[in-house]
Amino acid sequence: MRTGACDNLRGNGLIRLSPLPSYWVDEIKAHLSDKPVILRDGTTALMSLVPAGCTIADYPLDTVLGCPHFFEIANDAVNIDIATQYFGCLPTISTVGIRWSLPGESLQASTQRFHRDPDDWRCLKFFAYLTDVNLGSGPHLYVKGSHRTSGSLLARSIDERYIKRTYGNDGIQTVLGRAGTTFIADTHGIHAGPVPTNEPRLMLEIGYSILPIFAFQYTPALIRTAPRVDGYINRLILQR
Repeated sequence: MRTGACDNLRGNGLIRLSPLPSYWVDEIKAHLSDKPVILRDGTTALMSLVPAGCTIADYPLDTVLGCPHFFEIANDAVNIDIATQYFGCLPTISTVGIRWSLPGESLQASTQRFHRDPDDWRCLKFFAYLTDVNLGSGPHLYVKGSHRTSGSLLARSIDERYIKRTYGNDGIQTVLGRAGTTFIADTHGIHAGPVPTNEPRLMLEIGYSILPIFAFQYTPALIRTAPRVDGYINRLILQR
């Protein structure tokens, strides 16, 4: 069991993990290259046809579940061990997604502002950058130690001035890295995925919780080619 990693996560709220193999990243991006994305208005488009001004676009669930190595990543022993220790029980994979954040001037989603995730009593999210992420690419921002403070039961944006006043000017951690960079965070802590200023960001996200997220309606997919994985952990996304 990864006791040291879990202790660091409890203390800081976010820890880096080993990067994905570069060929996994390449194979995932190749799989996505001809797949449409869903825009905020519910329409779909190929990435080459996404209209100007769009700052966020998601791949459909079936596209994500069909990605090479997805189930290997989601069920990686390190992720599951950390979540099990952190929760005190086996985790449930309750959210998955792959999202483009695109340069622009408008905010099209609440996740692009500082916020907490009120998904469950305890929730961790694993993130993997699928593109190089620098200061102009909308890097993930996390307020160190904020997971140990109370927050609203309802999702709401949090003003950056309040964050700096409460946690200090150096309280915001910026996660930079090459494609394949991975990290896991307690998303009760305050975080944001800001709109890029120069280059787009592509990121994989997998959420682990204790319970299903009751705001969602789950329809587990039948994927005959999926590897053998724990049925309980994957019960919301995969049927056998």
